[in-house]
Amino acid sequence: MLKSLTLKQAPAFMAVLLLLADGGFIIASVYINAEVRTVKEAWTESQVVRSEKARLGGQLRAALGYGGVTHSFKNYVLRGQDEYLDRARGNISDIKAVIACYRNFDLSLGESNALDDMLRMLDG
Repeated sequence: MLKSLTLKQAPAFMAVLLLLADGGFIIASVYINAEVRTVKEAWTESQVVRSEKARLGGQLRAALGYGGVTHSFKNYVLRGQDEYLDRARGNISDIKAVIACYRNFDLSLGESNALDDMLRMLDG
């Protein structure tokens, strides 16, 4: 085919080749941009989930530890005042609400078991 190409036909042939190459680059560019957008959305969602899990984990630690149910129950045992027991019960309700929110995410087996253990401990 190229042997029969004349000098007058060569520019037209080169133009067609360039147009085909440009079309391929445009198609590849559109495909790559779509894939980049998909990855970006997945990454953003992953970051939001990690951030939300970290926030809920912080709330769990706060509600369980110092200033939370442990602290309130310790004060109830030491002082015998019902207000501390009421605070501890309120903290338990808060913990159960946080655990319910945490369960809305995809959890690993370890996370799920830990949440189950916390609920058994709070209910027992």
